[in-house]
Amino acid sequence: AIAQSNGIPTACVLFDKGVLELDEFAGKTLDIIASTNVVNHMDDLRQMMEVIDAVSSENAMFAFEVPYLVDLLEEGAFDTVYHEHVNYFSAKAIGRLLDGGGFRAVRMQKISYMGGSVRVYAVRKMSPAGRGQADIETFLETEQAFFQANPAWRDDFRKRVFHIKRRLLAFVQAELKKGAKICCI
Repeated sequence: AIAQSNGIPTACVLFDKGVLELDEFAGKTLDIIASTNVVNHMDDLRQMMEVIDAVSSENAMFAFEVPYLVDLLEEGAFDTVYHEHVNYFSAKAIGRLLDGGGFRAVRMQKISYMGGSVRVYAVRKMSPAGRGQADIETFLETEQAFFQANPAWRDDFRKRVFHIKRRLLAFVQAELKKGAKICCI
């Protein structure tokens, strides 16, 4: 409502192919598409990229933030994994997603949100913008080193999660025996 009252065409809808039929997008293209903590909620990433491709100008930038898989694993941030977060991303996965949608990353940076996330700036594949960005290669090299150094990362993560679960349950049970009242949200 605030955007609309300021003359900014706004559609409050799910971002799927239905967007393409809205009057707000009729005959128009967008130069900037920004998404903060939304892509990880998308059920159909290919469709999302198709819609982004369809509504984007030739010089468009797609900027988005998503949880970063390596941070989740290193920090043990399993509490960020729940029903509406259906995607967790590595730089390699981000590259494949963007490539399949006609885009490429030109910059990635770590941010602290949700136990560790990345902010990604992407442009169309053929755009001359951002050629030779070293930070993306650094992410890819860091990931490769992490997974090579931790070949049992799945089992290690699972063990850490179960260890924390056991400690939490033991704490709760001990406090209940003391007569504590426990409230969970």
